Amino acid sequence: MACLLLATIAHANTVPVNNTNDSGQGSLRQALLDVSVGGNIVFQISGPSRSIVLTSGALKIGTDVNILGPAGTNQTVEGAENPYLLHGDARYSQSLAGMS
Repeated sequence: MACLLLATIAHANTVPVNNTNDSGQGSLRQALLDVSVGGNIVFQISGPSRSIVLTSGALKIGTDVNILGPAGTNQTVEGAENPYLLHGDARYSQSLAGMS
């Protein structure tokens, strides 16, 4: 009896964050939507502004992901009257570095 085994290999990706916008291309919110399982989100924001002000609710993390803030400085995420900034699903592993 012949048996055929097909395996799908998921490749982790790296998604850059290059602005402090709440949403849209290059934002942290969009990066969380675009990152694959086990992927990395890496901050590449230039300029003096290092604060992301969330105006459309908490950021939802729905996969295993590593979020890496900018080297040498902390990235801040603030919520406009929102007690929760990040909502991570307990089924997934999330790691945050270089952020406050």
